[in-house]
Amino acid sequence: MRLFSEQGGRERGAGLVLSMPIGGANRRAVADQAEAEGLAAAAESAAVRLDVQEMASRDVTRANSAMQAWQQSREALNAQMAALSKTRRGHQLGAIDLADVLQAERLTHAAFRTEALARAEANRAINCLLIDSHNLWIND
Repeated sequence: MRLFSEQGGRERGAGLVLSMPIGGANRRAVADQAEAEGLAAAAESAAVRLDVQEMASRDVTRANSAMQAWQQSREALNAQMAALSKTRRGHQLGAIDLADVLQAERLTHAAFRTEALARAEANRAINCLLIDSHNLWIND
């Protein structure tokens, strides 16, 4: 609604203004393009979501496997250290040769090396999970 005054206020009036857009091919094309862009964005979002879920699942599986491998190598190391202790005791008592003791020590050192590598891999997998979940940052 509009009020107006003309001729220095001698004429006064009121009017009603109505504005209505008239759709056309251009408006329809713009709406179709916006809808297509929205569908493309939704599809891209779904693809990214699937990629992130797949990566997270892979990382969790890798961390679980690495932790199990570390635990098993730790148990093997403990068993090898017990065997070395018994082998040394047998050598002290004269029942076992020095070559067998040296072989047991070599195997124990290999078990230490295997356990250390498994522990490093488990820590690496856990740190990847922490970084990917944004619970650990390089700058921290």
